[in-house]
Amino acid sequence: LTTTTPSVVPPPVTPDPPPPVIGGFRGTRTGTQCGSASTATVVTLVWQSTNGDSAAIAGVGSGLPPSGSATACAGPGVQTYTLTVTGPGGTDDATTTVP
Repeated sequence: LTTTTPSVVPPPVTPDPPPPVIGGFRGTRTGTQCGSASTATVVTLVWQSTNGDSAAIAGVGSGLPPSGSATACAGPGVQTYTLTVTGPGGTDDATTTVP
């Protein structure tokens, strides 16, 4: 009598999803006044990324598209904004400074 052991086939390996990558993040002042302070002006923020599902900019908003633009009302002086793009493979961060 011969016995055979059934061969066990391992499940296929699913590769990890690639992490998001921010390709660019910049901000510019439009010169248009906003808010109650006469010295506050509109800042337009623009970014591009790959492998992301959503984006957030600290102090501006969350649930933003992984590539896109947003506006903020900024006071005088240098303003710094941090973009975080999130996807199945993790997160990526970038910072831009607007004079």
